[in-house]
Order: sequence, then structure tokens, then C-alpha cells
Amino acid sequence: GHVINDTEERYRILSFNFGDEIRHEPAHVYDIEPFQTIPVSAEMCPVRGLIVSTGVANSGKHIVLKPNEFVKISTLLKDGDDNPVYEEAKHVMAHAASSNLPSAEARERYVSVFNRLKEEAREAQKKYNR
Repeated sequence: GHVINDTEERYRILSFNFGDEIRHEPAHVYDIEPFQTIPVSAEMCPVRGLIVSTGVANSGKHIVLKPNEFVKISTLLKDGDDNPVYEEAKHVMAHAASSNLPSAEARERYVSVFNRLKEEAREAQKKYNR
């Protein structure tokens, strides 16, 4: 796919594999200048495509880019979402950590993983906002 910067501002664009619901580590990071068009890539689902975003985790705007499709930055900013799958995954992890696991040790382990993922998301966002 390709991203077209139809604005007068420089943007940092991240590409993610289609199946990456957490989106902490992009497959690629691109800086796109005003009025520039760039190819983007990640492991792509042949039918559904890949994800392009202006942020990691549940920050920024995220949109699916199908194979050979072009998307404008203005469209990404207007029509993109904030990765609602991330919130769902967070709630599932929290529920598992608090109630469905057999032992206090297992619950602690899952809570620890959940907290680490939240911290990684914050750190990743700082890294990609530079």
C-alpha cells in the first residue's frame, strides 16, 4: 500500500501487521514530508491488508490499508480509529487476571504482564513521538 501526505505538515506513520491487535511495536516507521507519497509495508493479510497509524497501542489514528490501496493522511486523520481492539484486549486481560485464573500466583503473573504492556505502550508512544 501507499500513504499520500496531502497536508502541509510532516507526519510519522507506523505500519503494523494486520493481526497485531496490541500495536506496541510497528513493523516499520516512516517519516513522510508534505505532499509526498510513500510505499508502506508489513506482514499483510492478502485480503484484509495491513494497519497504518499515527501512534502506537490505542493512541493516534489507525486504519486498514488493503493491498495496492492508497490512503491520504487527511483520510487517516478523519476516518481512522483509536484501535478499539486494544481496549477490548486490555479488559480481557484484566478480567483473566482478576477472576478466571486458578491461583493467586497466576493472577499476579497476568497482572504483571498487563501492567508491563501498559508501560510498554506509554514508552513506545514517547519513542515514536520524537
